[in-house]
Amino acid sequence: MKLLFLESMFVGLYSAILFNILFYVIKNEYALLFTLGFLKHYLSYYVGIQTFFCNHGYACKKLSHSNNTYIATNSNLFIESLLEGLWFLTIGSIVFSSIGKVKPFIVMFFIGFFTHLLCEKIKIHKYFCRHNCIHLYTFAHLKRPL
Repeated sequence: MKLLFLESMFVGLYSAILFNILFYVIKNEYALLFTLGFLKHYLSYYVGIQTFFCNHGYACKKLSHSNNTYIATNSNLFIESLLEGLWFLTIGSIVFSSIGKVKPFIVMFFIGFFTHLLCEKIKIHKYFCRHNCIHLYTFAHLKRPL
């Protein structure tokens, strides 16, 4: 559970930092929320966060074998990014209309944080691990005595 909490903290910070960067570029609130969700998922593939998750993530560690290395695929990346963009647009719109004037940086942290926990609870991460993490190679046959 500690790993899941740390992952959620990271996702919250990642969401908040990305929001803070996009906030100065995109002025329309709805476009900003959608773009944030889309880029959060899309960029995480290209900067290696998804591959890291395949090998060290809470959900994936329970499914993988310790001596294997996995790499994230991008076969569904665009569709998944669109869905995450729609999720951030929907949840962000609801939250911002409900709470009024609160620092958006903090709101985005909590949306990212709780979205990560929710995805774990409803097994979206488990689905990701099974369908987006492919076995790269096994280290067992490469080990040699020193």
